[in-house]
Amino acid sequence: MKYLTTEIDRTPTQLNIYDVNYRQQDNSKAVTITLFFFVYELGRDSGVHINFIGGAAIAFVIFGLNHLRIVLFFSAACLAFHQIAYFLFTTGRVQWAIDDGFMSQIYVMATTSIIVILGLVVWYAFRVAADAEIRSERLLMNIFPEKIANQLRQHPDQPIADRFDEATVLFADIVGFTQVSQKLAADDLVSLLNDIFTRFDVVGAALNAEKIKTIGDAYMAISGAPDPAEDHSERILKLAIGMIDEIRNVSQNHNIELDVRIGIASGSVTAGVIGKSKFAYDVWAPTVNLASRLESNGKAGQIHVSQEVYRALKDKYRFVSAPVQNLKGVGKVRSWFFVK
Repeated sequence: MKYLTTEIDRTPTQLNIYDVNYRQQDNSKAVTITLFFFVYELGRDSGVHINFIGGAAIAFVIFGLNHLRIVLFFSAACLAFHQIAYFLFTTGRVQWAIDDGFMSQIYVMATTSIIVILGLVVWYAFRVAADAEIRSERLLMNIFPEKIANQLRQHPDQPIADRFDEATVLFADIVGFTQVSQKLAADDLVSLLNDIFTRFDVVGAALNAEKIKTIGDAYMAISGAPDPAEDHSERILKLAIGMIDEIRNVSQNHNIELDVRIGIASGSVTAGVIGKSKFAYDVWAPTVNLASRLESNGKAGQIHVSQEVYRALKDKYRFVSAPVQNLKGVGKVRSWFFVK
């Protein structure tokens, strides 16, 4: 059995939308009938019928492409009225009583108004397109590094993949977050994690380090890709130091116990964009796996670095040697802990 949808079945939002659409249709009908009446009275020499052309353009602005049937209906109606008025009213009912000079003024006003209307419609269309392009660019910049976003915009069908011989990768995991999350409501949990990662992002942006992704309460960043940097190791170390400071600030502000465990490794990496419907810029290499293993085998509040990072920074920063470890998927490695 089919039920008839009534006004009671509709939500307030739906009723408002329907009400606005109906009023827009009524207004458009009133304007169309009014123009037709003036052509009937003044005749086609007045040029009033030219405004029907503008009516089709205005219909797109009022209803948009979401109501394409309505737009097409009004466009067809305007075209029909224009043709009917032109051929039917060669002479208006009261045209004989109107001075030729005044009739010319009406014609000039009619043609001027249609030119203004069409100009405004075209300007509006370009403005909407420009705003959409700006929003699209902002979205790309928020998702991808600027260099990658520009490549995607200029060559959307070309694969993006690059190899970088020197880069430094950071993995961080928030210690104690699982325990804290069990005590928080969903919105408080997301708010807390957003606060933490936003702070990390700010520190990274100041150092021109690139966040690659977050997975749960884990955070991955890189320096040296996609923009090469000679001091990539030092930038990532400074990012790690800033992350520890920020996680302690969050713990104090929220009166909770959180810390961060960080692993850093340097080496060559391959980076690129994967996916079609949901793009992602990612990094692959043994260097990435090593940084991840150093993080998981590190200590809370400590920065665990690989031998390459130690060699690059040992003359500027203090490190203490860690016991040789047999890391899964990596093998036996020497590593160091940063000493602040």
